[in-house]
Amino acid sequence: MSSLLTIAVSGAMITQWVYAAAPQVVPQQTSAFPSTPVLDNFNRANGAIGNNWSGNTSGFSINANQLDVGAGDVRLWWNTAFGADQEVFVKLTNIDTAASEIDLLLKSQSATGYNNGLIEVWYEPSQQTVKVVTYASGQGWVEYGAPISVNFANGDVFGARATANGQVEVYRNGSLLGARDVSAWPHATKGGYIGLWIINGSATLLDDFGGGNLGAGGATATATAAPATATTVPTQTSVPTQTNVPATSTTAATVTSTATRTATAVPPTATHTNTSVPPTATHTHTPSATPSAGGGGAFIEQNGLLVIEAENFSEKIDRNSKSWNLRTTRTGFVGAGQMTVEPDTNLIINTVYATYSPELRYPIQLAESGVYYVWVRVWGDNNAQDSLHAGLNGQTIASADRIAFGNYRRWLWTRSTLDNASATINVASPGLHTLNIWMREDGLSIDRILLTKNANYVPSGAGPAESPRSGPTPTSTATTAPNTATSAPPTATRTATATQTPTRTATFVPPTATHTATPVNTFEPPASSLVVIPLGAGGSDVVPHQIVRASDDRLYIFTSQNGSNVIRSYRSLAAGLPSITSDFTAGPTLTETAGNPLSVEAVYDGGSIIHVLVNTTSGAIKDYVYNINTHTFSAPLTLATDGGVMNPNDLYVGTSGLSGAMDANGLLHITYWRSDNRITHRAYTYAGGALTPATNFTVVDTAGAANHPAVAVSPADNSLLVAWMSEAGGNYQILTRIRSNSGVWGSVQIASTATAWHSTAFGLNVDQGPSLVITADGTRHLLYIEHFDGTGDYGRIHYATHNGVSWTDTALANYSHDPALAVNTATGEMVILGHGHPKNGQSSSACLSMDNMCVMKRSGSGWSGMTLVTSAAGLSFDGSPSVKWSAVGFNRPGTVEALIFSIANGDYRQPTLYYVRVP
Repeated sequence: MSSLLTIAVSGAMITQWVYAAAPQVVPQQTSAFPSTPVLDNFNRANGAIGNNWSGNTSGFSINANQLDVGAGDVRLWWNTAFGADQEVFVKLTNIDTAASEIDLLLKSQSATGYNNGLIEVWYEPSQQTVKVVTYASGQGWVEYGAPISVNFANGDVFGARATANGQVEVYRNGSLLGARDVSAWPHATKGGYIGLWIINGSATLLDDFGGGNLGAGGATATATAAPATATTVPTQTSVPTQTNVPATSTTAATVTSTATRTATAVPPTATHTNTSVPPTATHTHTPSATPSAGGGGAFIEQNGLLVIEAENFSEKIDRNSKSWNLRTTRTGFVGAGQMTVEPDTNLIINTVYATYSPELRYPIQLAESGVYYVWVRVWGDNNAQDSLHAGLNGQTIASADRIAFGNYRRWLWTRSTLDNASATINVASPGLHTLNIWMREDGLSIDRILLTKNANYVPSGAGPAESPRSGPTPTSTATTAPNTATSAPPTATRTATATQTPTRTATFVPPTATHTATPVNTFEPPASSLVVIPLGAGGSDVVPHQIVRASDDRLYIFTSQNGSNVIRSYRSLAAGLPSITSDFTAGPTLTETAGNPLSVEAVYDGGSIIHVLVNTTSGAIKDYVYNINTHTFSAPLTLATDGGVMNPNDLYVGTSGLSGAMDANGLLHITYWRSDNRITHRAYTYAGGALTPATNFTVVDTAGAANHPAVAVSPADNSLLVAWMSEAGGNYQILTRIRSNSGVWGSVQIASTATAWHSTAFGLNVDQGPSLVITADGTRHLLYIEHFDGTGDYGRIHYATHNGVSWTDTALANYSHDPALAVNTATGEMVILGHGHPKNGQSSSACLSMDNMCVMKRSGSGWSGMTLVTSAAGLSFDGSPSVKWSAVGFNRPGTVEALIFSIANGDYRQPTLYYVRVP
C-alpha cells in the first residue's frame, strides 16, 4: 500500500484514508478573522516553550522570540479547551517548503494525542494546498471536499474556524479561502483543544499563536450550495463504447475516465494499450428498460416527515434483466411486503445507474425547499446486498448515492453512505417531485423510505405511519434517465490497440452485445504484450503472493479489502494467457468470522491444492484449503490465535502479518507476526484434509519488536529464508534468517544498510515489504524502501542480494512504496513493479506520479529506468502489487504476472483489483 494523498500521521507519511464527498460550497465571509486574541507571542528567553503547552513539547523550542519547530513528527496542544465554536491561527514566520505538513488543530478531544478525535487543517507547501481532515476512533481519517489551493508566503497568518454546526473555514491573512462541512464527524458539535502539528518541517518558524471561543453567533461565514451539476465526487465516467483503436508505439495500459459526477452519466471505459489485439466487430447495444405503473397520488409531507411504503411506487422500471419485485420473504416487513432486487447474481452497479439500473419512482409533495435527509428501511443477507442509490426527479445526486449499511439478516434503518456522510437531497423548491430509488447491489430488500429535514431525527422500529396521498397520480417533474443507449465501435485489425470495458463480477458493465466477428475472448495475446485487466473488487499487498498459475495453466487469485470480512476469489476460464476481463470469472467467496483479513497468501502445492492462508484483525491464523478441480474451499483450519491484532474499523491495508511457502519435501512453511511482536515459524504436512505439524513453533527473531514477515524457499537447496521488519532498540532494519533443508536455523543477519521505512499510523509499517525472490541459482533477492532521506521524502528503493554468506544492499535511483520483486526466467531479468514517485531519478515523466503503476528491470548489473504500466484519470494505482512467484509450482516462469489495485476518491475500502502481465 502506498500514499494516495500522502498524509503524514503519527511520525510517518501515511496514505490511506476515506474521502468524504460533500456538495461543493461557495463560502461567503461575514465577519473579521481572527476574532480571538494571541495566546502566545513566544517573546521570552530561548529554550523550553513553557507550561501552557502539552504534547511533544521537547520537539519545539523558543528561538529569538519565535517558536522553532524540531525535526520529525511534532505536535502541540494549548492546555485550555474551548467551546463548540472556536478558531485557531498562527503566523508563518518561515515556511519549510519541504515540510510534509504544517497543520492547525481544532476540537481535539485530547491535549496529548489524536486518537480520541480531532480536526486537522493541513497545509502542504509542496502541493500548495490546504486539506480539511478529521480523525475519530472507528471512523479513521476522513478528508472533506477537494483540497483548497493556496500558496502561503513567509509572514502570512494561517487560520481556521470550526463551528457547532460542523462548518470548518480556512483563512489566509484574515480572508476566507474556503469552507468544508464536517458534520458527519462524530465530534462536530463538541468543543475541544486547539494546537499545531508539523511533520518534517524543521526549518519552520512560527509566531503569534492564537485562538479561542468565537463570540455570540458562532459561525461567521455562510456556505451557499453550488449548482446541482457541480463536481463533488470524482467518479469514473466515459462514453458507452467498446472500441478497438489503432495501435500506438506505447506499451502502457491506460484507464481513461473523467473525475466528475454530474446530473447525467455514461458507462465507464477502461483503456488498455497492448501491442497486439484480436479482431472485433461493430455492434449496437440497447439496454433493456421495462416500465410498469403503480397506483395512487403523491405522498404528502406532514409535520416535517414523508414516509413511503416501498411497494407503493408509481413506476417500476426493469433494466438489464434486473427488477424490483414484491416479496414477503423477510419477516417483519410493513405493509404488503418488501421490494427485492432480483435475480441475485452478486452484481454491483456503482455508476451510470440512472441508465442501467432497475428503478422505483415515487411521486412526492414537499412542503419546503432545502436539504432533506434520506432514510431507508433495508434488509441484506450479506455485504453483497447492502447498498442502493437515491435521487430526485430522475437525476443522480452525489450526496444520496451509495446508501449503505453493515448489519445483516434483519430490518434496519440507515441514512449512511459509503462516503461517510448522511444521505441527503437538496430540494430547490417545494411542490411536486419524483423520488427515485435505484439498485446498487442485487439481492437487497427495501421496506420503507423516509424523508425529513430534521438532522437529528432517527426512526426506530417500523417507523411512523405512511404519509397520506393525494388523488390520482400527478404529473411528475422527473427527467427520466434514457432507457436506451447505443455504441458502435469501429472494426479493427490484429495490430490495433484494444479499448475494453472493464467487466467484473462486482462491478456493472453494460449488457453484452451481438458480435458479427470472432469473439475477442478467443484471442491470446503473446506473452510479450503488456496486459492490464480489471477483475473486480479486491486489493493486493506486496508480501503475500495472491496469484497462482496452477498446473492446468489457469490463474487462481485470492483477495480481500480493508474494512471487509469477505475473501474473494477469481480464476481464468481457460488455459493460457488471458486478454480481457471476460477471460476471468469470480469464484467462491469466504466470510471470515474472526475479524477481517489482514493478509491473504496463496501457497500452491504443485498439484490440485492451494492453501489460502489468512491472518485476521483479531489475531487468528487460518488455512482455507482450495481445490482447483472442484473450485471449492474446505472448512478453515485454525493454526493459531495469537497473531497480531488491528482495529477492524481502521485503515490497515498494507499491514502484512503472514507469509507462507511450500518446499520440495511437501512441507508447508508458515511464518506470522505474533501479538507480542515476535516472528513465529512452523511447518506442516497436509493430507486427508488435515494439517499436521512437522515442527514446533520457532520464534525466528531474537530481539523482539518485529513485524512484516516474509518467507521464500530456495529452488536450489530447499532452504527457507525469513525476512522481517525489526524495530528493536530503535534500529529500523530488515533482518533475515535462513533455515537449512535439514531444519537448522542460522544466525540473524542484517539485509539493510539504510534506515528502513517505518510507521505506526494507519496500521503497522504500511508501504514497507520486504519482497523476496530466490532464483534458480540460489541467489536470494530482497527489496525494501528507505525512511526519509536527504531529499526530505521516503520510499527510495533498495535492492539487496545474498551470495550465500552475507547481504549486499544497493540504493537505486528510483522511489516507490511497497514495490514488489519478480523474476523473468526467460530473459534472466529481475523486475520491480511499483507506483511512481516525484523523487525518481531514473524515470519516465509518467512515473513521477504516485498515481501511476510503473516497472523497472535489471539485466546483468544495471537497472533500467522506470516506465509506465498503467495510469487512469480519476483513479489512483497508488497501491501494493502482489506478484506470482514460488519455488514449487512456479508455472510459466518466463511470464511476469501480478496483481495491482486502483482506488477512487482516496477510498482504500473500495479497491478494484487488476491482473497485470509485464513483458
